[in-house]
Amino acid sequence: MQPSNEQQAAIDIVQNNQNLLMKAGAGTGKSTTLRLIAQHNPDKNFLCIVYNTANAKESNEHPDKPDNILYKTSHSLAYGKIVTPAMRKKLDFKKGGGSISYNDIEENLFKDNGIIAYDLPQADRRHAITYIRKAMINALQTYCLSDVFSLREFCQPLYESWFANDFAYVADESGGVVRQERLKLNAEQQDKLTELTREHWLKLIDENNAIGISHDVYLKMFALQKLSISSVYDASTKANFDVDVLCLDEAQDTSPVVLQIFNSFLGQKVVVGDAAQQLYAWRGAVNAMDKFAQLGYEVGKLTTSYRFNENVAAGANNVLQAMGMDYQLTGKSVRTDIDTTAYLHRSNAGAVRQIFALYEENPFAQIYTNANIEQVTSKMWHLLSVLNDKVPAFPDVSLKHVKTKADALEALELSPELKQIVQIALLIDKQAGGLKQGLTMLKTKLLNRIDKASIIVSTIHKAKGLEWDSVLIGDDLIPKLNALGRRVLS
Repeated sequence: MQPSNEQQAAIDIVQNNQNLLMKAGAGTGKSTTLRLIAQHNPDKNFLCIVYNTANAKESNEHPDKPDNILYKTSHSLAYGKIVTPAMRKKLDFKKGGGSISYNDIEENLFKDNGIIAYDLPQADRRHAITYIRKAMINALQTYCLSDVFSLREFCQPLYESWFANDFAYVADESGGVVRQERLKLNAEQQDKLTELTREHWLKLIDENNAIGISHDVYLKMFALQKLSISSVYDASTKANFDVDVLCLDEAQDTSPVVLQIFNSFLGQKVVVGDAAQQLYAWRGAVNAMDKFAQLGYEVGKLTTSYRFNENVAAGANNVLQAMGMDYQLTGKSVRTDIDTTAYLHRSNAGAVRQIFALYEENPFAQIYTNANIEQVTSKMWHLLSVLNDKVPAFPDVSLKHVKTKADALEALELSPELKQIVQIALLIDKQAGGLKQGLTMLKTKLLNRIDKASIIVSTIHKAKGLEWDSVLIGDDLIPKLNALGRRVLS
């Protein structure tokens, strides 16, 4: 393939041993350009950190991939260096792993350490324990995605913000603003909670402790240990792959911890992204494009899109100009027909609700989804059974601690997604004449091949790099304010 002028400019920068910041608009062929850069630099090995496993697999299996480029996720890099056989058990979803669970935090810790008074009425005590557990889990999750070394230094300002006031203004489920009372802890109690959080972190990273961990835990361990990625294991060749150039894809949506890992590499670097396509700020991702420009990276641009036509490009350019972007797009697509419509949702539960609504509107709709339907329906059956004082016939492993109605109500208070799952289950039960009938309908009607569908329902994290003729955004992608006050309205 003959490189375009923009692609050749990027190739030349890398050939001159300079760091490259490539600003790539939507549909401009950044993946093709990375392969061309590797192809025209055969004396260098390129390791590209990509956003998800599906993207890594597709890129590694691409027929035009040169042998001197390898694609991995940041988690796979960390997994190979950190996760021992003993630690794998902490990630086993079937055994309660795969997440940081509030159920692993003992209730008595807060009473025994003077954070909650023993003489609190039972209802107030339950509320306080739930709130503090939620705070600890939130702190640990955000710490894992941060570039901060000291957990103590990370927690102290968070807890001071979350527990110093009597109340916060937060958004309710309907989008309105309500006043919500919340727990207040004094400085000594906050310090003690910080220490308990640190102690729980030590349990998480201890391979001999059975409590489950999320994948972000070993990623943080990898960053803290500052392990080298100058050589990585290539499963396809069963050999080590020496890295000369480290590439970072989707730099506009990179967590601080991944940036920390990337910046620790001492060799040549290539950064690819588009500041106008940031999606995951709500999950703590940062837009790092400007930072790399300030570090003296040579800037390359890809501005010719084959994903849309000039009419769409004109609209996109109005947005880019309003955002202050320093480039404009040219649309080269000649397609005019709309054959596929995609609905994008934040969660699997939101996708299930969308699918059910689409079938209610048109029972013969040709729908494909990449959402994890089984995971949602398993949780539906478990939660509804327990809420009706029944023992689940097929317990959901991730909800094994939810055994009573009180447990279920606490779980719903802690997790907006579980609350949404119950709401959707009740909706399906009412409109389909029974939950079983409704879920059976979904299962039997959904297509198992995307190329046969005219409607695709996807979670947004599985939509990166994909394209459809028409895209609609699900209502569960509207930003929700964090009840703990991380985003407090002023």
